[in-house]
Amino acid sequence: AKVAWLQQPDGKGGITTGAFQQVELMIKDSKTYASTEGWGWGRWRGDDLKPYGKDAAFQNECISCHEPVAHNDHVYTAPIGGAQ
Repeated sequence: AKVAWLQQPDGKGGITTGAFQQVELMIKDSKTYASTEGWGWGRWRGDDLKPYGKDAAFQNECISCHEPVAHNDHVYTAPIGGAQ
């Protein structure tokens, strides 16, 4: 799971947390999500957590963004305490 905020320049050349943007979720299930290399995806945007995407096809957007880390099972970061 990932929570995302907009970037807010701090006036000193740094970036701080701005307004809340979205929550994203990845779930691994090779049988249910075989068409997206075993990953299911979800995204909820805005303060009202409106589901993102008109249908399940939005997952193509997710898998294409994660393609650069295909060698790491499409995961950008390791879980806390997880193997690196």
